[in-house]
Amino acid sequence: MKNIIIYFSKTGNTEKIAKALAQELKCKEYNLKNINPDEIDLSKVENVFLGSGIYGGDFDVSVKNYIKRLKGKQFNVGFFVTRGGFLKIYEKTIQKLNLEVKSMKNKISSNFFQCFGKSGIFHKKNPNPEDLNRAKEWARNLKYE
Repeated sequence: MKNIIIYFSKTGNTEKIAKALAQELKCKEYNLKNINPDEIDLSKVENVFLGSGIYGGDFDVSVKNYIKRLKGKQFNVGFFVTRGGFLKIYEKTIQKLNLEVKSMKNKISSNFFQCFGKSGIFHKKNPNPEDLNRAKEWARNLKYE
């Protein structure tokens, strides 16, 4: 297994993106909401795609904690998010996570994927098919530094 998708999805928005990525990359996807992180085998993985909904401007804590498991293994890491709000506070979180991942000798992609998720009365049709296609294209063309 070369690629793996690891994410947290509370409402299903991020899960839709994760499943589209897994289909495109022909790999497994794991929702940290439903699995013990110790059960995820990273031994044959090169590329780790980490995703979360944005909750209060931040990633879910389970994804942030999972990042610590990447230390010393030299992965390529890319982040993807779904969000409800219009503010882009999450960009600072991604920059901080990129620095953390890089400090552990992993490579990161500064190009992350984001789209709206269905949120209350807003964005009722998101993620939509166009979002899923953009996510797939993002994953196919990801470059790491």
